[in-house]
Amino acid sequence: MLEKHRREFINRHILPSGLPSCTALEELAIADCDNLISIPDDLRRSWSLPRLKKLTIGGFSTKLQEFPDQGFIGSSLEELTLIAWGQPREHLPDQIQHLTALESLDISDFDGLDALPNWFENLSSLQVLKISNCKSLKHMEAI
Repeated sequence: MLEKHRREFINRHILPSGLPSCTALEELAIADCDNLISIPDDLRRSWSLPRLKKLTIGGFSTKLQEFPDQGFIGSSLEELTLIAWGQPREHLPDQIQHLTALESLDISDFDGLDALPNWFENLSSLQVLKISNCKSLKHMEAI
């Protein structure tokens, strides 16, 4: 039963192919995977996690240049932890603005981020915002 509700992939170099079939998954952590250099396209396209409520993602190999597409995240996501990696990240993923049920957002290590995006005000359900190790962040007018 635990597999249907919570999965953690910590310090991995490859993601399992069975993940797309976990449609009842409520919590997912893919973090501190220094060896993870890509997420296979077929795996990303087939992900559908409509019941996902909590996601922790980030801390990948510096060879992974783009932030993984979060298109697999349903609108039911309530908690999101984003951890940047590699080169300083200047932007948050635009997909976040469409997470209307998001109540808690934890952003860390986005060293190139100097301001929160204008779409931040669209996160009307947001109750908790944690920002850490974002050394260039100077402007927070969007809140």
